[in-house]
Amino acid sequence: MQPKDEMSIKLDIATLMLEQEPKDFYVGISHDAVERLTEGHGVDLQRDAYVCAEALSADEARNVEAHFVNVEGTAGGTGGGDDATTQVYAYRMTPSTRQ
Repeated sequence: MQPKDEMSIKLDIATLMLEQEPKDFYVGISHDAVERLTEGHGVDLQRDAYVCAEALSADEARNVEAHFVNVEGTAGGTGGGDDATTQVYAYRMTPSTRQ
């Protein structure tokens, strides 16, 4: 993944959520967003709506996550990851996905 700045990632996630309820989405950070989406949350990459992106830094990744969880009202939690956690992911929760 090509790294993106914080605002670009926020725009990607906002576009994913366009005209839908934020509470229907989960936003998180991970060292490996695709693995976390598929193995951790049960997201089907062929069927489910999702976004994953590489942030420029762990701080920017955490800022994106905190914005969507604390301000927009998506599912997810803040405070995870470490200084190397730079990937952000978001997906629309469905009956077949897991939080």
